[in-house]
Amino acid sequence: MTESSDQAFSRPKDLGLDQIAIQVSRVGVLILVVFVITVVGVVIPPRVLDPAWQLRVIAALVGNGTIPLVGFLLLPIAVVIDPANRRLQALWHKLRTWALLPVIGYALCIPLQGVAISRGLQNAALQQNRQLSAANARITELRSALQQSRTSTELGDRLKQMKAPLLSPAALNQPLPVLRRELESSLRIAETQLRQNAPRLPLASIWALVQNGIREMLTSLLYALAFACVAYRPATPLSLLEEWRAAWSNGRRRAKAQAKERQDAAQEQPKNRKGKPRRKGLTLPGLGRRDANRDYFRRISKDDDH
Repeated sequence: MTESSDQAFSRPKDLGLDQIAIQVSRVGVLILVVFVITVVGVVIPPRVLDPAWQLRVIAALVGNGTIPLVGFLLLPIAVVIDPANRRLQALWHKLRTWALLPVIGYALCIPLQGVAISRGLQNAALQQNRQLSAANARITELRSALQQSRTSTELGDRLKQMKAPLLSPAALNQPLPVLRRELESSLRIAETQLRQNAPRLPLASIWALVQNGIREMLTSLLYALAFACVAYRPATPLSLLEEWRAAWSNGRRRAKAQAKERQDAAQEQPKNRKGKPRRKGLTLPGLGRRDANRDYFRRISKDDDH
């Protein structure tokens, strides 16, 4: 008796469907909380106009999109496991409308990704242009100092004030025209090298950025469609994706019906033109058909005989 009671006490208790459903629903809610914490950690502090921040947020959403999708799927599974649990049904009916937010969010990621890529390329191009403009402005200042100086000593003082490379004593001892020609030749060489070696964004980096953007755009579109499968508008029995499919089917049926009506109308117009009776006008005796004219003259001749 004691051994049987000990075995019954040590044997694990089987979980019922109601307990399994509750555990599944809790796991789903906790997964959703994990996703929210992950996204908030990337979003804060917000820098909406920064392309790098936009790309970082989009990468976090796309890279962790499976997490909330699994969380939303576990909730209806829990309802199916225990359909008699009213609390689980109420929780699912409440959260399935919140699934509209991921649909909207991932749909917005598609244009935002394109805008972020274009802004990133523009910022890189602007930074390169600024560096090139600053170098050209420096060369222009040196050329102006070279032209305005009257002596080699004055030119050395100007270069020192501009924090430019100082001239050697041997160069300063040269006549100003000779020194001016040498420095002018050096400035032309510097301009040529600057144009040839201007910093440019590598083509491989541009292609990698565009390729990554296209991949994340397509992934965002697929995530939006996936969340549309579990998203419901308030007081609607169909999911958002089913509503889209119904609207698409209705639109195609209406388009086919309108096209058929136009085709039938186009086919009826030639029939109406062929079957339309000729319009008859008033005719005078002698101006009608030949048979009628003969009968008319025959009647006149008979009247004259009488």
